[in-house]
Amino acid sequence: HIDHRPDINSAIDYTVDGTYTRHDSGFISMTVTGGTGAEAPAAGSQAWGLEVPGYAFMLKPVDSDQLVAMVKSGECPTGNIDANWVIVKHDTSGGHADANNAGRDFAGTFHYDATTGTPSLPYKKALTTGHPDVVGGGINPGAVTCQDGIMNVPGAVMYLTANGGAIVHTDGMSPGDETDDSFIFGLSQKAITHINDADGDYAGMLFDDNMGNGQKIHPVALNCVSGSCTGYLVTDISSGAVSADSVTVTLSTINDIGGDVLNGFMTGTISDGYGTGNMICMADPNALGTGKKIVNCVGQSPGDQNDMFNVLFVSK
Repeated sequence: HIDHRPDINSAIDYTVDGTYTRHDSGFISMTVTGGTGAEAPAAGSQAWGLEVPGYAFMLKPVDSDQLVAMVKSGECPTGNIDANWVIVKHDTSGGHADANNAGRDFAGTFHYDATTGTPSLPYKKALTTGHPDVVGGGINPGAVTCQDGIMNVPGAVMYLTANGGAIVHTDGMSPGDETDDSFIFGLSQKAITHINDADGDYAGMLFDDNMGNGQKIHPVALNCVSGSCTGYLVTDISSGAVSADSVTVTLSTINDIGGDVLNGFMTGTISDGYGTGNMICMADPNALGTGKKIVNCVGQSPGDQNDMFNVLFVSK
């Protein structure tokens, strides 16, 4: 059952009921059985999603470039928070995401000082070569409030998870238009001991702004061995069947972005055989002690370095 509100201060405007099936491929498929409200999807509508253990559930409605992010409900912080973050979906306002702009941040760190009630972004990093620091911007000054694990900061709403992560929803260029909003995913900071910490078979969700409208979000499969990963688009989430085309992800550094020691981050490149893009990944090698690995990467699309891609992987 899902209740939808236009924003956290509004009443429920529609509900959705349905069924779900977990597949050995690592994905979850969902079918709508009913609902209320004018905006509710019709019975029989389908969607698929990816569960991030202890952190979030990412939902992809069929025939839509909309990403619905839901978190495991947390509580308002009583102590300091230190987390890593990457952009999941950027407000492009109808153009490119500026992924080849050294002045545009796509990953970094978040700190919350519980004593002063002040959030900050100690590091903000670009995707361009060398991953330089991005100066300016950040969190606007102003009142910070928190209730039931939902923290309001100027210009954004943070949905805190039970284990130190967050989904952050920032306003786009057109207030009230959710299609151009930006989303940020945060993981609690955990040091990576070796590049092999990322080894494994993964199910994932790809957002690539270089793809056409209605085709920007895809299920993907990835296998990593010693920092070298091969990824494929998944053509059937129930069987896990994949396409013939592949991409190669090469991870080269751990706990480091552009020479700064930042625990839980990896950097590398992605290539589709025609082009190559830089990428920054954050990881949780053992989510909630389950043995599940989580890797979330943001990068330059190999098809056009000005476009952004994001891919979230969860080990099977």
